[in-house]
Amino acid sequence: MNSKNYEIFLEQVSQFSSEIKNKNRTEALEIDDQNTLLDFINDKLSVDSINQNVHDDNPLKSNMLVVAKQVRETTSIIAQKTDELRKRMQLQADYNDKLIIIIFGKVNAGKSSFTNLLINQFSYKFDRKPVFFHLVNGQKEVLTIDKFEEGSIETTVAIQGVEIGDIVLLDSPGLHSVNEENGDLAKSYTDSADLILWLTSSDSPGQIPELNSLKDELGKQKILIPVISKSDREDEDVDEEGEIVSVLTMKDQEVRQEQQEDVYNRTKKYFESHQMSVTNQLKKPCSISVRYAEKNVDNENVFIDSGLDSLFENIALVYNDLLEAKINNVQIQSGNHLQEVRKTFKVLKTKIENTLSEVIDSQNQVEKISSEISKNLLLDIEIELPNLIDIAVKNKNKQQAKHQLLQSIQKFLEQKLADNVNLEFKKIFKSLAEAASTGLTVNVSISANFEDETISYTQIKGNVGKAATAGGGTIAGSAAGAAIGSIFPVVGTAIGAVAGGIIGSLLGGAAGNYFVEEVEMTEVIGVDSNKIEAELNRSLEKTTPQIVNQVVANLMKHLLPLKERLTSVQVEIEKV
Repeated sequence: MNSKNYEIFLEQVSQFSSEIKNKNRTEALEIDDQNTLLDFINDKLSVDSINQNVHDDNPLKSNMLVVAKQVRETTSIIAQKTDELRKRMQLQADYNDKLIIIIFGKVNAGKSSFTNLLINQFSYKFDRKPVFFHLVNGQKEVLTIDKFEEGSIETTVAIQGVEIGDIVLLDSPGLHSVNEENGDLAKSYTDSADLILWLTSSDSPGQIPELNSLKDELGKQKILIPVISKSDREDEDVDEEGEIVSVLTMKDQEVRQEQQEDVYNRTKKYFESHQMSVTNQLKKPCSISVRYAEKNVDNENVFIDSGLDSLFENIALVYNDLLEAKINNVQIQSGNHLQEVRKTFKVLKTKIENTLSEVIDSQNQVEKISSEISKNLLLDIEIELPNLIDIAVKNKNKQQAKHQLLQSIQKFLEQKLADNVNLEFKKIFKSLAEAASTGLTVNVSISANFEDETISYTQIKGNVGKAATAGGGTIAGSAAGAAIGSIFPVVGTAIGAVAGGIIGSLLGGAAGNYFVEEVEMTEVIGVDSNKIEAELNRSLEKTTPQIVNQVVANLMKHLLPLKERLTSVQVEIEKV
């Protein structure tokens, strides 16, 4: 078969191994730190950690457990991705000096038939017997077969490969497989390949579901050549005996060219719409027919007619790119893995941010509401304090009355505190509010004591003296005048009274003191609570906010550790 481009490709591949050995291979990015991070996250936010360190009464525990379950899912996904990475790197290590080509496409795109055709051609040119294998849990197991199974149904259920000279071909399970694991398997090994040949059937090439599947693969910086398969048709012809027969021919060149341009343009446009530039990765498509090549093997121009020559021309054009990709494959795989880890962490990060926001909101509400509770408590006690004092002073023993008053205040404050806390915080976390205010001891102490309330007055011996003191200056003067009148009869009692009034006006209260003997008297008429009430008010203005702060501190014991756990994990994830 004549194919200049095929010969060029084979010549390039024959030098591939030596060129790779003369290049400095890049090393893998460090992924051990990833395991350290996962251990840290599990220590802070695993289900067991939350159950052990967050009280059941904490209403945010359910939120934390949602995060913990996401942590479990995230670590499981990352562990799986890391395991897949190690398997791909092992494959790349096994064939670190060979060109690895993966045949990628949806079910029944003709991948196995295409691979078998390439195997036959390479075996003939390299004069080597192909070594077939498949990958089981990343381990290569040699197969005793001479070709891959072909059929109209899904035939490939594992990553199977063949080594021929300096080339390794990987035949993957089809995309959109009836077995989802098979489709995932196809994607998992594209990262280990140096070149992706994307087979898409000529019946409806480059459809959206295929492009969706290719999106992640092109995001891995892989070189991709679209190969439009089954570019043939059945025509009717008349044989030598005049019988109508079916003849396999290639589709018209114009049709094939239109499909190639359409696949390229739609693929490029699709990825650009997803903010992905694929100019350096998406290469010129070609259209082929494996059936036509197999049925016309004796035709020396079959490589050109079947489109295979164009395929090898396209591969030859990207040889230097393939060489560079091989050199950097391990680093690229590590980088792609890191991107996958970041995407996986993104879901966890969102849940952490949402839960952390709820914790911070709760903290802010607690701090804001605490000042309102203090105001309410002071207002309540200001209104109630006189009543509590009135009840206490009925106890004639002043020390007992003081003790009774303090107990009443403490009981009143404790009840009002619990009522206010539960009322204000119930929308945030009622169970914690009840726990935070239960068992609190309100300590109020004062130095002042109840004192006797007394009045003082002067008692004068004799009725006249007492009247004088009680009546004031004028009355006292009158009494004195009467006494003068009785002493001096010529003047008379009436005139004496007038004169005494004048004297009284002049002497005022001194008159009584002058004429009579007086005694100072003191009587207890009640209990004076002014000092004790004033000191209580001063004490409560200072003590009440302290009591509320104690409740807030109790609540913060449940909030701050959650905040610390979430924040510390958030900080570490940001470093990835």
